[in-house]
Amino acid sequence: MSLRAVPNELILRIAQGLESEGDINSLAQSCRRCYNILHLFLYRFLAQHKHKREAALIWAAKHGRDRTARLILQTHDVGNGDTKKFDLNCTDSQYGLSSLAWAAARDHEAVVKLLLETEGVNPDPKNRFQRTPLSYAAENCHAGVVKLLFTMGRGRIDANATDYYYYRTPLVWAGSPRSTNVFEEDTEKNFNQPLSMDKSELYPWSAGSSYASILDLCIQYGANLTVGKSNGYDSPLGWAAACGYKLLVEMLLDKTALDLSESGSHPSPLNRAAKSGHTAVVALLLERGAEVEDSIFSGVH
Repeated sequence: MSLRAVPNELILRIAQGLESEGDINSLAQSCRRCYNILHLFLYRFLAQHKHKREAALIWAAKHGRDRTARLILQTHDVGNGDTKKFDLNCTDSQYGLSSLAWAAARDHEAVVKLLLETEGVNPDPKNRFQRTPLSYAAENCHAGVVKLLFTMGRGRIDANATDYYYYRTPLVWAGSPRSTNVFEEDTEKNFNQPLSMDKSELYPWSAGSSYASILDLCIQYGANLTVGKSNGYDSPLGWAAACGYKLLVEMLLDKTALDLSESGSHPSPLNRAAKSGHTAVVALLLERGAEVEDSIFSGVH
């Protein structure tokens, strides 16, 4: 018998006899009529299971399904004892990323906006490597998401937060050598893999042509371009010089008066560029007033 001939009530009874959301979803997708009958039933099913709703919210964020995310969020507090609240800041077991972090990394602006509008969602959560949604958005050249995070983040977005693995701020991630985009759909590889130093593209750094917009937004919301000097790790300028990104060095130098000197054991941008053999960056820094230190000649042949 064709499903088109089965009464609505019987289709619902069949769904009620299924034990997993996967089976219910398969039935719902068998035809448009079944979907119209069962999609709300599926969300009610999820609403009875806290962990299923958390997993469903992360899935919706990863794949940019804002309508699905909205329906799941509506089950967070429906005002009855049958539905328990779930963790709006839950993370996936594989990468430790929240729904907001996944949406930010994959440029799903509608989901990012929805989550930031939801009371109880942390706009600046950190994963096990202490990376934030802003960090992932900046690295993956999503200037629109960066703007949403700053403007809707209720003043809680730290533009200078560093992760503990590479000790990079969002701006340093934006100006880092481009690696395989592990946040593209269906290419979820280890996001902690070594970065590629391929400079064959016009914009070899992670943020590409969006870097200028991300730089302006980060500065507007408190980014310190000299972060890295005090903790012994690279500032945005030092890292751009080390990578030989002359255009980024020019952008950064044009924004504010930056310290071009060494700081204790931390080498200057000129030192980083010279030891990496980036002569064009060295010439630019000298033109902008950088002083030659004795340490530049140590180890250089």
